[in-house]
This record gives sequence, structure tokens and C-alpha cells, in this order.
Amino acid sequence: MKQWVCEGFQPGSYTGILASPFIFTTGAPVPAFGGFTGSAQALTTADLARLTAQGQIGFALVTPSDDARVRWIQQYCKALPPDKNDSVRAYLCGPVRQTKPPATHR
Repeated sequence: MKQWVCEGFQPGSYTGILASPFIFTTGAPVPAFGGFTGSAQALTTADLARLTAQGQIGFALVTPSDDARVRWIQQYCKALPPDKNDSVRAYLCGPVRQTKPPATHR
């Protein structure tokens, strides 16, 4: 089975609510470019472009919105296949490389 991964890239999200599971699970900083609810101008589209180009945001989680930053993600990042009933969309914003699945221990 092929596995596609985006190594070395951190996620970014539209809201802090979307970022929180990654923060709690990994302890890694996850920029919420819309602040806690999505209405804060924490990052601009120029900031997103810069962070993506620097490899600091490899994928983004967004919810439907008319926000310019969400539209930027939708335009410049690749949409990943959605779950059937999920309103959260994931977008790949960095290069990927094919890797072997991790070895399983018995």
C-alpha cells in the first residue's frame, strides 16, 4: 500500500478549535490564522503565502467561509479527499513524497 506523507510540515488551521486536537496530541504549535473563532486577522494572505513557501505550513484545515484566507488556501493548495459528511476540509500546501508505510512490530 502506498502512503503519501508531508514530512517536516506543520498544519495550519482557520480556527483555534480546528487546531486544538493537533496541539493537544502533539504539543506542536499550530497557527490558527483566523484566531479562536476565525474572525481575527491573526495572519494575512501574504503571511500564509510566506509561511507556505518557507515550508512552515504544509497542510491546512478549513471550514466553509467567505474569508480571503480560506479562499487563498482553496486556490493555492490541493484539496484532499473529504469525508462524506465532514464540513472540515483539508488542503495540502506543501510538496509530498512517497514513502514506505512504517514497519509493524509483532
